[in-house]
Amino acid sequence: TEWERHAFANKLAKSLGVPLHGVKAAPSAQRNIVILGLHDAGFTVRQIERYTGIGKSTVSRIVRAYARVKVQAELSE
Repeated sequence: TEWERHAFANKLAKSLGVPLHGVKAAPSAQRNIVILGLHDAGFTVRQIERYTGIGKSTVSRIVRAYARVKVQAELSE
């Protein structure tokens, strides 16, 4: 259910150092870690936007930048 997904997202965010309601105010490095952790756990950009209060374009930009770096690392191996 939606409530269970939200509770899981909050637990995951706390384990990464910031509760969901504090992600927006967290330093950018910490914020990015939580966003990427949520995305890697299977949450969509829209869900992350809804849970954290951070805009969709910002979340999407962070996820795309991470994917780009990951691909470049794989290509250089």
